[in-house]
Amino acid sequence: MLYELSPGARQRMTQVGANPRELDAGPQSIPWNFANEPGLAASFTPGVLVFARISGVVDEPRVGENALLLGMGNDAPVVHAVEPMPTDPLNTEESAGNVEIRLRISDTSSDPVDITVEWRRASARLGAADPESRRAPRHPDPVPRDR
Repeated sequence: MLYELSPGARQRMTQVGANPRELDAGPQSIPWNFANEPGLAASFTPGVLVFARISGVVDEPRVGENALLLGMGNDAPVVHAVEPMPTDPLNTEESAGNVEIRLRISDTSSDPVDITVEWRRASARLGAADPESRRAPRHPDPVPRDR
């Protein structure tokens, strides 16, 4: 069992137990702790070729037969911008009613991101709930996802 981070740079998996090993015919499920392999980590790595080799029978990786090409790992989403849009352009220090919040978020593996927007009055102590705060209805248009 091997993996390849760039073409021709094959590496034997060291985090799958005995490798090579004898297996019964048919589908197999073998746990692989890929984050501890050389060149990999828990963070997202695109384009990893994972394959099984049977010496003298199937020596070269063939995607769909003895190989998979996939992204491995996961990164936390990154918030690039949180921009409240003032309701009064002439007085940007104060807003009333529904306030639009513009966000720019990215995720290396394009996972959906769950967002909760919270606010408090500038004069309130940190952690104090504002009894007047409430959610506005959902916007009728879908929010575009930045991949």
